Parts: sequence; structure tokens; C-alpha cells
Amino acid sequence: MRLPSDPGLQPERTALAWRRTALALSANGLLVGRSALVESSVWLGAIAVIVLLGSAGLLVVAWDRRRSLLGAEIPQAAPHAAVVAAVVAAAFLISVAALLML
Repeated sequence: MRLPSDPGLQPERTALAWRRTALALSANGLLVGRSALVESSVWLGAIAVIVLLGSAGLLVVAWDRRRSLLGAEIPQAAPHAAVVAAVVAAAFLISVAALLML
């Protein structure tokens, strides 16, 4: 069963929000990486790598969303389950690492 496409701008705003979130996460990953270099901290370096991998996953979702919007296909309502699982796992690892640093 095919659903009718949304004629409004909401799908495009959603795609842009994914891209904005990924870019903000990338900037934070770079800042954490800089702190890791300044303080010579292995833990901060590991956190920076995890954050940057999460942002790469979000960029893949944003790219896929934008590609589906430009094509004739109906945009996906949600990203792939594997990408969501990877982002959730990265957020969990960041939280655990932050708690261990305290």
C-alpha cells in the first residue's frame, strides 16, 4: 500500500534538521578531539571518535533522506534501524564514558 506524498515543506524541513544535527554533532566531536590532543587524554580521544562516527551515521541518514526527497520515491518516515541503533549505542557509550571521567 502506497501512501500519498506530503505536498508541503515538512519533509524537506525534516531532512534539513537531520543535516543540521549531524553537523552540530561533528563540531562537538572536533572540539572534544581538540581537548583530547591538548590534555593528552586517551578517554577524550575515544569519545571524540565515537561522536564523529555517530555524526557520520547521521550524515548518511541526512543524505539518504535528501536523495529520497529529490527522487520520485516517497520519503522514508524514519531512518534505517541499523543507523538508529548505531547512534543510540554511540550516545550510550558517550554517557558511560562521561560518567567514568567524573
